Amino acid sequence: MFERSLVKSLPKMEKNATSQKLKIAISSHLEETKEHDSRLEEVFGSIGIKAKEEKCDTMSGILEEGKSIMGETEPGTVRDAGIIAASQKVEHYEIATYGTLANFL
Repeated sequence: MFERSLVKSLPKMEKNATSQKLKIAISSHLEETKEHDSRLEEVFGSIGIKAKEEKCDTMSGILEEGKSIMGETEPGTVRDAGIIAASQKVEHYEIATYGTLANFL
């Protein structure tokens, strides 16, 4: 479940963002991600499986890229754009992953 990786990474992104709108968006997404994690635990529990986090190389790579962007740029619009780009990649990966999983049902 890569939701837990996001719960750990989003506060760092929020801290590094300079735009107030971006900070609010990240904070909101953090709360949504916590809710997603909770729902996933419920879904797994409903089928008798304990939800557990497993390393996802793709998500780790995307989050590492975001971390690198934050470390290589000065605070400001360029860093904010990098945070947005990394966040969009995360969202697209989530959509693709959950869309695929939904087709197995």
